[in-house]
Amino acid sequence: MFEGITNGKIVGCACHGVGYWKKHPEYVTSEAFAHMYEAQFDSIRYGEMKKYFPGALKSFEKMMKEMAK
Repeated sequence: MFEGITNGKIVGCACHGVGYWKKHPEYVTSEAFAHMYEAQFDSIRYGEMKKYFPGALKSFEKMMKEMAK
């Protein structure tokens, strides 16, 4: 996610490459959703999401609760 929103200036432990993000900038939201979903099952990743993307994570959690209804 960092790679996509910083044009490759910050790269995490996995990356797609700058060309991927330039070709598909709209994928940042899909990538964020996927990582937030995955983070639910890993306390370390969840903590990182909460630290770096607190508002987005809160929105994601609200969306998941709404979908469960």
